[in-house]
Amino acid sequence: MAYRDPAEGRRKDRDRTARLTAARIAAGLCTGCGETEPLPERRLCVLCNEKRNAASGARDARLRAEGKPWRDRQQAKQYERERSRLQHAERKAAGISTSCGRAPARPERTTCEPCAEQHRANDRARHAKARAEVVPHAAAARPRITSTPASAKPAAPSSGSTACGTPSSSSPSAS
Repeated sequence: MAYRDPAEGRRKDRDRTARLTAARIAAGLCTGCGETEPLPERRLCVLCNEKRNAASGARDARLRAEGKPWRDRQQAKQYERERSRLQHAERKAAGISTSCGRAPARPERTTCEPCAEQHRANDRARHAKARAEVVPHAAAARPRITSTPASAKPAAPSSGSTACGTPSSSSPSAS
């Protein structure tokens, strides 16, 4: 059924599918066709399992032919990075939010106000959680060196001056 709001339609379809799947599992039927008993320790019957495997193989072959990744994680990561970079550049050039891609971006910025507010709210929550957990600062977590070994101490200047060349207060020339 078509809905004016596509998001509402998708939500209702997800709800309907979840109810149907739960009813089929409760009845001990295949979640695909709902007519036969599933394979042991599976949710699909033999026929539905074969159909799903064939569809998956065809999809993999089609994606490989198009040069798009499906199974190779490294290739998928590289493809997604490039796709994301191009999408960001296109949205920035169009003057729309690079986060949602729907609303116009704020002046001199790349995100719209709702996306920026959400980002700020996430930052506040993350910082509040860190404060609550008392996460030490990185510098505070480093081990402190309390004393320097004798071999690492610089030799005292013998000419009666400090390391920077100014006379020291204990040298005879300072009096």
